[in-house]
Amino acid sequence: MSGGALRATLLTARAAGGVAVVELSGPERFTAAARLLGDGVAVDATPRLRWLWHAGERIDQALVFTPPGRDTIELHLHGAETVLRAIERALGPLLRAAPGGRAALLAQASTAAQLEFALEQQALLSPFGGSFARFIAAHRGAPDVLRAVARRHAAAHALLTPCTVVLCGRKNAGKSTLMNRLLGRERVLVGPVPGSTRDPVAEHVTLAGYPYELVDTAGEGSAVDALDARAIDLGRRARARALVVLVVDRSAGVGPVERALLAVPPALVVATKSDLPAAPWPADVAPAALDVSCIDPAASAAVREAFGAQLACVRGLPPAGGLGGVAAVDDEELRLVEQALAG
Repeated sequence: MSGGALRATLLTARAAGGVAVVELSGPERFTAAARLLGDGVAVDATPRLRWLWHAGERIDQALVFTPPGRDTIELHLHGAETVLRAIERALGPLLRAAPGGRAALLAQASTAAQLEFALEQQALLSPFGGSFARFIAAHRGAPDVLRAVARRHAAAHALLTPCTVVLCGRKNAGKSTLMNRLLGRERVLVGPVPGSTRDPVAEHVTLAGYPYELVDTAGEGSAVDALDARAIDLGRRARARALVVLVVDRSAGVGPVERALLAVPPALVVATKSDLPAAPWPADVAPAALDVSCIDPAASAAVREAFGAQLACVRGLPPAGGLGGVAAVDDEELRLVEQALAG
């Protein structure tokens, strides 16, 4: 049973993830591991792919090892709920990792990229007992190392914290259809009548491995009534605190509405309806970074990939996942790095 002489802790999020990480700690951890493995091979620091068993039934294949510098055993197995329930039948209810700080990286990982980053950081800090502060203390005389840790903070923050992206443009530019393709489902009502979107519609999505809060807003232009004016105002308020994407109907081209929105340059310009004949594009306006057709739902994966890659490029982010070295994951850790450099 979890607790007492054995603690079995689920370090990753209990969700439909690809991988789950279970940590065994306490005096009985080796006994429990031997009972699960049943092959007579000792557990050590070498990661080995081994089968887990309970009551004569094979549960799953897992990567099993003892992390360097820690008195624990880790089981890296599939994250399916059926597998976790089988583990609980063998070990008792799985405890949850304490939230907050670096310890929460694994517990809160909900994408493959976040999990890769969390596991990378755990491995890099294992020689220092899992302590970021010890790592920094050990490298006080290595400013190049510390600067690299600080530089990776931006990518780590982007990987862990959703960035708000607001879609704006004229009425019927294709914003809502684009949002549906990015989400991979029909979340927003669309139709031939302009102005169907009123309140901003926000949804969380992962694009190119990075988390985003995607917001669809009412189309810009002349308000037809008080409600339309209020909807446009809400959209403008949403843009004030977000990364802005201007959506242009390629078949209609760039008009006064688009030029007004370009006055405060958006982070990205996307041209939609590329399946239709294109209107002339003004020579004094930079070309759109991305041309897409969203009419076919089957195009969702391609649109997501292209859109996500453009956002990562605009933000100066590396491919999502491991960063190739220790990173400061929050403001507190960044302050530790800055103090070490100053000292």
